[in-house]
Amino acid sequence: ECKHKVHSPSGTLNSPNWPDKYPSRKECTWDITTTPGHRVRLSFNEFEIEQHQECAYDHLEAFDGDGDSAAILGRLCGSKIPEPLVSTGNKMYLRFISDASVQRKGFQATHSTGMDWMG
Repeated sequence: ECKHKVHSPSGTLNSPNWPDKYPSRKECTWDITTTPGHRVRLSFNEFEIEQHQECAYDHLEAFDGDGDSAAILGRLCGSKIPEPLVSTGNKMYLRFISDASVQRKGFQATHSTGMDWMG
């Protein structure tokens, strides 16, 4: 089971097994909630997920709300550190999925909260 509920105003999120390679066939979610009226900002310190043009294989998805029916903020993969993600409200939902092949190091990100992040 790899479902995380995150209520702290700031902290670190890691892919499974970090800093070792993430396992195959894994799904992890992070449900981040902060104070109403605040926004969630996620900035990546390290990022290395199997590369694919559409991120069809291993990937990290971020949603602007409390689940995967919310608007998508990004679907991320590859080894380039993504730009920070900022929610419009006080919730952000992350889902990491790995397939049966290619395992990489994964990601480490820092989440923080503020009244009005301009990205």
